[in-house]
Amino acid sequence: MNESVEQLHSCSHCGEKFYLQEKGAKKVLCGGDQVCKPPDEKYHAPDCKVYYFCSEECVDNKEKEINTCEHIPGWKRFMDNIGKVGTESEVAGARIHQLKKK
Repeated sequence: MNESVEQLHSCSHCGEKFYLQEKGAKKVLCGGDQVCKPPDEKYHAPDCKVYYFCSEECVDNKEKEINTCEHIPGWKRFMDNIGKVGTESEVAGARIHQLKKK
């Protein structure tokens, strides 16, 4: 039993429901609440994901509405994550005798 799995998508611009196999387009966009275009095709960020649109026209209309993301180097994102973890775990700025023993 070879069944092809067709997934129903909803266009993130106009809301139309469609199957990607019949029509549609994919576009990689970044950001959570505030979506933006990646600066180039090689840009990889953890918050970038694929969005599905019902047509190329919807892709073009969405791109006109949103701005290009600010390029943040990978090392800067990495250092920001280290800082967040240190702050959340109360390790940042603490001396060895001030750390909580588990």
